Amino acid sequence: MLPSADKLYEDANLIFQQDLASAHIAKSTITWFNNHCITVLDWPTNWPNLNPIDNLWGIVKTKMRDTRTNNTDELKATIKATWDFHTTLAVSMEHN
Repeated sequence: MLPSADKLYEDANLIFQQDLASAHIAKSTITWFNNHCITVLDWPTNWPNLNPIDNLWGIVKTKMRDTRTNNTDELKATIKATWDFHTTLAVSMEHN
């Protein structure tokens, strides 16, 4: 995670969002975040509808419900095309 975050955001103050699953709030995980000076977003438990990525995955799943693929490569390509279409649409709507 850290190499990717450093590459994408360089020296920006990063706030990490997680879903508060038991593994994510374990003492060892909290210690790791603290040792690496990573701020974790204060997030209510069991509120997946607040997580934008979960909402987007829900849209992708709904749009693909009737899609039939023959192999893993076709499935990946279909997921990517659906994801790209909806994220591009969301960005264009945000700029209007």
